Amino acid sequence: MRIGLNAATMGSAGCAKYWGENTYKKMKEFGYSCVDNGLPSRNDILGMDPEERKKLLTRERELAEEAGLRIHQAHGPVLSMERALTEEENAGLLEKIKIAIECCTYLGCEYLVVHPFMPNGWSDRGTEIAKDTFEKNVAYLRELSDYAKPYGVTLCYETMPCIGFCISTPEEVAEVVRAVDRDNVKICLDIGHVTAFSRRLDVGPEMRKCGDLIKVLHVHDNYGSTDQHNLPGMGMIKWWDVMAALREINFDGVFSLELNFPNGFAEPIMEQYCRLAFNMANEIANGVKA
Repeated sequence: MRIGLNAATMGSAGCAKYWGENTYKKMKEFGYSCVDNGLPSRNDILGMDPEERKKLLTRERELAEEAGLRIHQAHGPVLSMERALTEEENAGLLEKIKIAIECCTYLGCEYLVVHPFMPNGWSDRGTEIAKDTFEKNVAYLRELSDYAKPYGVTLCYETMPCIGFCISTPEEVAEVVRAVDRDNVKICLDIGHVTAFSRRLDVGPEMRKCGDLIKVLHVHDNYGSTDQHNLPGMGMIKWWDVMAALREINFDGVFSLELNFPNGFAEPIMEQYCRLAFNMANEIANGVKA
């Protein structure tokens, strides 16, 4: 299975902080073959002049291709608040996601990850407004899927760690995706989010509930209390069962890490961290033994 990492060549944090335009070459050196690019989630990118944005993101794709990497997936913009969002705020988010869909074509990227929409805030589980949240998510995703279709982009609806929000678990996310009923709306199974939502949820069985709707992964670990984005194996997730479930559902995508990166260390430490992340992910995904 291919191994990916959340990385881009621009920015003041993560890999870009250390290697800039050489980031993708470094990723290839460490063993990665794919990238999860977060640039389409950034307001500074989304707010650029369209031609400048196209030029910048086309260059990003070229840097990846020159390094022998594929930008496999990207992350879209997010807007979530404790309070209910206004119609203008919801409409504004949809417009930003449409720009992010266009961004994917410049990046050469097929999959755009989108969070569930929270039009009624973070705490609607078990309330009368949960039905409204569900219906609006179905409507928003249908609108976006129709927009994405000509661009060849598949929207991947992400599982969440939000205990109070009514669309968080893989089963809840799958229910929305099935209601949307579009061939370019699938699931981003965020493995760490499942355990962060509840220690009572095991990732493998949750994956099996989603089946072949899963097209994209966010791979990280935690100890079941917070969304830590640890290296896989540094937490309580049963990785042997994760891999068994992926085989059962015939997942043929990327084992794509979404990690927190160390801050304030010298470059050799960051390099060791990225190498270690690849080696741990590769051993889990491909059965490589030390």
